[in-house]
Amino acid sequence: MGLDWIVKNKPISGKEVLFNKIKYKIKILEKKEEESDEIEELRSKLEDISITPSDTLDSCNLSTSEIKELDDIFEGGSFLTSMHDFRGRKVSDSELINEELTEEAYEDHDAYKCIEYASRLEQNLSEYKYEELNEEQKDDYDDIIQAIKWLRFWGKHGHGYYAWY
Repeated sequence: MGLDWIVKNKPISGKEVLFNKIKYKIKILEKKEEESDEIEELRSKLEDISITPSDTLDSCNLSTSEIKELDDIFEGGSFLTSMHDFRGRKVSDSELINEELTEEAYEDHDAYKCIEYASRLEQNLSEYKYEELNEEQKDDYDDIIQAIKWLRFWGKHGHGYYAWY
């Protein structure tokens, strides 16, 4: 099974409460499994009071070296996702990650949880010495480092992710 991490929009500063109320109302309406114009209207309101990942990147004023590093991190999700998204299966398929962290890869995260998850992944990797790993394990290790950077970048910029599989 594939797994992509899709970057969430974040609320415009000062609109967090309204943003969360609208998201909650959408979730309730979706649970009722009724197709309605109200859901579409609410989604439109969410877009009006949120910042996209592209908006965040455009506002960062990144240096050339930061852009190069981000290009390495933003390999993109699947053909169905944007270049800002991440192939979460790189984490979920890794032999180096403990079961608890593997399962967490399938959970949605807010910005704060992204940063915490990155730290736990990093702690898990600290159990290994890179030079003692075989080539396949080194590839896994490198993928997890890439995931850690991705999680920290988006988390520090106020974005979480949806686990999509």
